Amino acid sequence: FYGEFNPAIGDYEEFMLGYEAYVINGLDSGFSDTGLGGGRGSLKSDNNNNKAIVARVVISPSLGHEIGLSGYRGKFNTLDDDITGAAIDWLTTWGPLEITGEYVIFDVEEPAGADVANNFSGYYIQGNYHFWPEFLNNTFLGRGFEDPVFTLVSRYGRAEIDDDSDAGTGDNEEERFTLGLNYRPVESWVFKTEYQWNSTKNEKLERGDNNGFIASIAMGF
Repeated sequence: FYGEFNPAIGDYEEFMLGYEAYVINGLDSGFSDTGLGGGRGSLKSDNNNNKAIVARVVISPSLGHEIGLSGYRGKFNTLDDDITGAAIDWLTTWGPLEITGEYVIFDVEEPAGADVANNFSGYYIQGNYHFWPEFLNNTFLGRGFEDPVFTLVSRYGRAEIDDDSDAGTGDNEEERFTLGLNYRPVESWVFKTEYQWNSTKNEKLERGDNNGFIASIAMGF
């Protein structure tokens, strides 16, 4: 269930309101204090008869600017225990500069007699700057392409998860700063390079305390 419309508020012709809602199998009980990833449900079966609801509303006052509000609720076991999530995300564009970010929090009901991670939260903020030096037009990077572009990317993110009294002690925290450069010869192809600085408290969530260089290629069609 999804769509968008202009609510015709005054003279704001570019104002748009979008919405989407889904009924899905949802998460199961495979999560831990290192993340919700292990709770991803199977595409073939569910561990309970409940269906989760996820929805998002996005407000765009003008092209290139938007703020979104999201929610999630569903059971993760055969008992009456729910996972509830909420998020806010935003995007603002000023010429070649984009600033985007998101904050997410999930709350987990604790089953009787069990000790699970109750709170998952995290956020990131990212700045993108698009540019193209004209002296590259006649090089292999620009020749034959209609609108190639470089994007300088800077991003900071942090996640925190409550302890579930396993082998680790205390809440798990991890933060990351990323500096990268992307090259798009065409809109549907991107070559990415970045360097990450990571810091972890207690158990590793993803990168731990490892810093490093990452290169990747992505395409869409």
